[in-house]
Amino acid sequence: MTPEELERKKKKEEKAKEKELKKLKAAEKAAKFKQQQQQQSDSSSASKKKKNSSRRDASAADDNPLDYEDPPTPFGQKKLLSSQMAKQYNPTVVEKS
Repeated sequence: MTPEELERKKKKEEKAKEKELKKLKAAEKAAKFKQQQQQQSDSSSASKKKKNSSRRDASAADDNPLDYEDPPTPFGQKKLLSSQMAKQYNPTVVEKS
């Protein structure tokens, strides 16, 4: 091999090493970012769960399923649909109507 070819080979190997180091740094940076995102989402989801559960409890106490039942429809007449709809699905009320 000529000295020029040796130099080219050396440069090529150095570039390959630099490229590999860059890839490793990028992978580490991505892993750190993912970990931070996961920690943030875990902490925010825990606080959201607390808020949502308190909202559900309050709304469940306010709703009376009997308020949303439709009046009986006489034979041959159209059903009255102007009554207020329930906020949550209640299968027993739905089956009765």
